[in-house]
Amino acid sequence: IEKVIQAGAEELYCGVLTPDWHNKYIAGSINRRPGGGENFTTFDELQSCVAIAHSYAVPVFLTLNEHYYTQNQYPLILSFVEKAADIGVDALLISDLGLLLTLQHMDIKTMIFISTGGTAFNSETVKFYRDLGASRVILPRHLTIDEIRDIRTNVSDIELETFILTSRCPN
Repeated sequence: IEKVIQAGAEELYCGVLTPDWHNKYIAGSINRRPGGGENFTTFDELQSCVAIAHSYAVPVFLTLNEHYYTQNQYPLILSFVEKAADIGVDALLISDLGLLLTLQHMDIKTMIFISTGGTAFNSETVKFYRDLGASRVILPRHLTIDEIRDIRTNVSDIELETFILTSRCPN
């Protein structure tokens, strides 16, 4: 964590794939990284990451951005949300509209970011997510600069993020 921050990272995105999730939902990812090698495996690891990052004033965002979760997965995913909030992650990165609506009813003070999986192709979609409590929207990778500019022109009161790479995130 320190090396990444010292190399210039101003924000950290990370995932947690615990054995209880992985063993129960082998084919179902929690964050579109089902292999496990690119995730923390315990909340203690996440807590250590948050403590180190916060000591450098760097925020940590937890990815819970699978496109959707089943009803059977909700108890476990909501326990992940509560643990992450207690640890002090700065934002939850999500895609599932059902999870977004569920989080509205919970007393979670953590910011919500909408992942590229939220498919915010235009300013109306960005406004929709903003009105549901999102503070940042990560735009789909295929949008052109002109399309991004149009969204920004029509919605100025929410953070927008975009990838420079047009393929899968290598991190």
